[in-house]
Amino acid sequence: MGTVLRPPLPFPGEFVPVLPSCLLEPLWDQFAALLPEHVDTHPLGCHNPRVSDRVVFEHVIAALVHGSGYERSAGPGCSDRTIRRRVKYWAQLGMALSRSTRSPCRRTTA
Repeated sequence: MGTVLRPPLPFPGEFVPVLPSCLLEPLWDQFAALLPEHVDTHPLGCHNPRVSDRVVFEHVIAALVHGSGYERSAGPGCSDRTIRRRVKYWAQLGMALSRSTRSPCRRTTA
């Protein structure tokens, strides 16, 4: 068996996005508009900073695209437990990702 050649990354050390930004940005914009503003109610205010909703959202999308669990899509900045808790919280709020039949990347011909 030979070595599998993979195309080089756009820039050394950078990751290739799971979805093109023309798909991810409109999804995030619609989803973020539904999110309530987070209010920190910790009495001492000395806990670790909260992982942003955007970071968790991108990890959830990565897990959905790859068909893997949150353990595989989790990284150093966002644990699988954080992803699960946030998804559970979003579900309690009645939020869900919906699919659209129109692609924001599709060009219209005039």
